[in-house]
Amino acid sequence: MDRFNVQSITINASGNSGLRLAVQVFTPKHTPKPRLNILLSHANGYHKELWYPIIAQLANINARFIAYDIRNQGDSALLNAGKLEKEKFSWLQNVDDILTVVDALQLQAPIMAVGHSIGGACVLIAEHKRPNTFVRIISLDPVCGPLSVDDPMYAAGIDVVVGKSAKRRSRWANRDEAKAAFVKRPFFQSWEEEMLDLHIKYGLFDDAATGEVVLKCTPQEEVNTFIGNQNASRLAYDCLPELKCPVLFIGGLDSDYNPAGNTEGNAERCVYGELLMLENTGHLVPMEKPLAVVGEIKRYAAAAISLPGKL
Repeated sequence: MDRFNVQSITINASGNSGLRLAVQVFTPKHTPKPRLNILLSHANGYHKELWYPIIAQLANINARFIAYDIRNQGDSALLNAGKLEKEKFSWLQNVDDILTVVDALQLQAPIMAVGHSIGGACVLIAEHKRPNTFVRIISLDPVCGPLSVDDPMYAAGIDVVVGKSAKRRSRWANRDEAKAAFVKRPFFQSWEEEMLDLHIKYGLFDDAATGEVVLKCTPQEEVNTFIGNQNASRLAYDCLPELKCPVLFIGGLDSDYNPAGNTEGNAERCVYGELLMLENTGHLVPMEKPLAVVGEIKRYAAAAISLPGKL
């Protein structure tokens, strides 16, 4: 990341909750006034630092990158320790937080959004809520589909992931022990090693009281985020035909969060929808195939930069 000037800041989250958001801004050193802003929104249970390898490969595309942590995850969770209310998180709060980041940093057009999973759904809703915020969107295996949260099929699936999250181990003696535990799990074995190392480094914090390392996103907050959907995934699906900007969906053919044909159908519902389905890839597209994501961001950014507008 030595090719960027990196600014770490905190801003107020949306609403009157008193919560804060941890944000990082990456401006390429060779281009102090880049032609494009790219906003990055991560998946449930993770953090902004997992975008680092992708950003590092994009230093020459004349763009500034903005990555933030969801209010109850990553460094935002540490900022808001003791303030997060049990079972009160809503995906629509994250939608408002995305727009708050845009406003707080006074980002001007053109802005492109890249979101993964919940982030992929929320950037779609944000564009629908405030049209023309984004000139292009890349949505990575988003949780976006026709099922309502009270549909038995959706409920059965969410019960499985909530059950796993609730039982997730959250403390280890040190980072070496944590990594040894992670690499034994098939869930992490498909990740690029650099991505897993970043998760071990930044997804955990040092607990001074116990000397242990602890997940920044607690199992309870991961659960709260899953059950905080409140039909936002259906809202994202319903709004697709009304989006006027190009939207690229990148899905994993082995994704356990999107049934066969769902991501393909999402692309077809958009006026300017595009689709890329990756073989031997699950739901965690950026962690499993970061270079594929880099290539598509380059392509979409080049098109966005050619549009009128300035920072």
